Amino acid sequence: MLSLTCLMGDRTPRWVFAAKTHSTGQLAEPDLLGAALVQYEHARGVLSFDGDARFGHRDSTLVSGSLGMLVSEGPDSKRQQVTLYNADGVGAAQLTGMRFPDGFHGTMGELLTAIEEGREPSHSARNNLQSLALCFAAVASAERQEPVKPGSIRRLEAAWQ
Repeated sequence: MLSLTCLMGDRTPRWVFAAKTHSTGQLAEPDLLGAALVQYEHARGVLSFDGDARFGHRDSTLVSGSLGMLVSEGPDSKRQQVTLYNADGVGAAQLTGMRFPDGFHGTMGELLTAIEEGREPSHSARNNLQSLALCFAAVASAERQEPVKPGSIRRLEAAWQ
């Protein structure tokens, strides 16, 4: 959910509603199917997770808004195709490298640039606290089976520790 909070910038989620369950025939003990709906004032984020996919694999992300749609998908996190759809047409990014370890170059670059410019980096501890507040609220929501306001949960229940 970190990337969702980064995408939404300074917008604060109003609430999150999450659910989790076992999949049919699941062998592992923890729930491996999950979903979260994050509601903002004029936007919504939806996340879906399947930790029990036994055949094939699909890693996909869709970001849709009033200015366009960005789609990233592929057989795994290392081989992705990124496509942008907007009023000007369709464009595809020519990706090089891999998310791990190459993606960390961008993270370190942002940190060094922020230090040089005397500003807080976009992935600061403050931003991560907002992300953790959203994650804690999602965990509580899945346990309680009701929407939870991010920031209202100060510690997780014993079952999650």
